[in-house]
Amino acid sequence: MEHISSALWEYLSIMLGTEVQVYIRRRIFALYNSIEEQVEGLRKIPSGSRAEGLSIPGSDIDTMVVLDHISVSENPDDLDIDIVMITKDIKPGAN
Repeated sequence: MEHISSALWEYLSIMLGTEVQVYIRRRIFALYNSIEEQVEGLRKIPSGSRAEGLSIPGSDIDTMVVLDHISVSENPDDLDIDIVMITKDIKPGAN
């Protein structure tokens, strides 16, 4: 079993990057995001595999933009909201 674990670790290091490479990629994304926020004035949060430092061939870049001036609530009775978020019967990954 130890041989299989070592082989898997080696394979993942080759396919996704070593622990050091993943750490460096995460730091680069954080730095880039910080600079971009200062320049554009938008708060963006990188997410997904690339933001986690993984280099998966063909993967996209996921970014969330924070709009502080918009209020969102799950409760339609809230008075000071702009958008009602419906969460009933929503499954992960559904749009």
